[in-house]
Amino acid sequence: MSVPPRPKPKLLSQEPERARKVIPIIRASGYHIPTDVLDADQIQDGIDRFTFRFYNESSCKRCEYLEDRHSDLCEDCNAYTGSTQLAKVQETKKGDFLYLPIGNGKEVKRWLDFHNLGAKKIDNVTDNVPIETFKFTRKPWPYQNAAALDLIAGERGSVTSAPRTGKTVIAAIVVRRLLQKTLILAHQREWLDNFMATFLGSAEEAAFTDLDPSRIGFAKKLADFERLDIALATFQQFFNKSGAKVFSQVPSMFPLVIVDECHYAPAPMSAKLLSQVRARYRIGLSGSPDRKDGRYVLFRNQVGPVLHETSAEALRPTVIPIHTGMHFAIKHQHGAAFTNFKKSMENAKQRQRLIIEQAIKYAKRGHFVILPVTFTKTVLSFVELINNQVGEPWARPFHGGLRKDRRAATLVDAKNYEFRILVANIALISTGVNIPRASCLIDGITPTSNLPKARQRFSRILTPVLGKPTPTIVFLMDNGLPQKMRINEFWNALKPLQPIISSDHYQMIKDYLSNRPSASRMDSRVRDMV
Repeated sequence: MSVPPRPKPKLLSQEPERARKVIPIIRASGYHIPTDVLDADQIQDGIDRFTFRFYNESSCKRCEYLEDRHSDLCEDCNAYTGSTQLAKVQETKKGDFLYLPIGNGKEVKRWLDFHNLGAKKIDNVTDNVPIETFKFTRKPWPYQNAAALDLIAGERGSVTSAPRTGKTVIAAIVVRRLLQKTLILAHQREWLDNFMATFLGSAEEAAFTDLDPSRIGFAKKLADFERLDIALATFQQFFNKSGAKVFSQVPSMFPLVIVDECHYAPAPMSAKLLSQVRARYRIGLSGSPDRKDGRYVLFRNQVGPVLHETSAEALRPTVIPIHTGMHFAIKHQHGAAFTNFKKSMENAKQRQRLIIEQAIKYAKRGHFVILPVTFTKTVLSFVELINNQVGEPWARPFHGGLRKDRRAATLVDAKNYEFRILVANIALISTGVNIPRASCLIDGITPTSNLPKARQRFSRILTPVLGKPTPTIVFLMDNGLPQKMRINEFWNALKPLQPIISSDHYQMIKDYLSNRPSASRMDSRVRDMV
């Protein structure tokens, strides 16, 4: 949880009798201001404005001292999880400078206005290391072009694009339009593999570009970063001593830096690396616009605000709500009690029969169906029950107990439509899984309380592929779940996707989320309607 916004100060610049002092601000890895043009109070205020404190949100909401938060008392509290200081005084050979993060230009402007300061801006960014052109092998979707243009125009910021809607293609468009030496950073090697597949193709998908393979690759040594037009690297490889030494030479090489799944980037070590980048263009790609812990504020300050949110008519899912007719009592949404609660839901026989019925029905209609569940035993049970009922191996398991090569082979077979139903651990299916053919998600099988992951999960079926069935979300509605959980898991996650819902189904959903009596019984019309 980040610091609440402080009250807007009175701008001293609004006082006409006081002349504004114009100071030099050098735009490089951040905004650098010579300390000799500032007084001690101005320097300290700059540091304070860009120091972010984080707390346990649920604990703070119950605290009687909430209004006085961020006092010494709070920093001694068990709910305090630490702070990150993005502004600091840097000592260089050319003198001392106050460093302010480059992503939050609005806050820098407010700071200047508060101290009655004007800016003489000086650019010292890396903005021109040209590379040879390349071509696309197929036409991007219009929404992908629109996102790329907004990112280029803004120079610093991110795009929020639902997973499987082609974030790597958006990145490729940016690179193609700018034709500048590019560094792509991510927290997992698998995410970088997706960029390689977009630029060069893979066993499962054709290349999106005709880029020479020698121009793109994974970079570890300094020579790799110097040689490649498009260099791919993980944040983690720079965390040790040797990696840090290599990275010290890297920030000034690239006019364009792209951070994939940038909502993972606010970790202190990642933020430290980003604070050294001198690229003119800093671009983030994200399937989730926020984090539960509030630390996304660090990324916004290091890279920039959300510049574009993708929206495409073809990606709008149809929603089919189904009352299970079952009631589950829950007292606590954490710990062993919550775990046992989820087990009771997943093991309920009546409910299992309904889920299997829906999965088979939509698979027969030509959909590739995803069933997200919590427990591995449930994964295996559903696979067995489905295959026994159909008499063919329509369903496959996907869980953490499988070897990495088995999971990879399962995804390859899914992309090639070798089977029809994937029963997966909910944690695995929520991030990093690409099955373009997937078009039906049966959700609500297990409750969670993580809004960003719910959005990611829904988006697994939204990859635009010509000829696949209309994306469909079958949502199970059980009685007894806390209203906040139901709204978070369902409506707040779906609303940004602009779902297609019939008037009858909309009323069912509305009744359910508002705890109206009509939602407490099984609606006999549902089976006929779906």
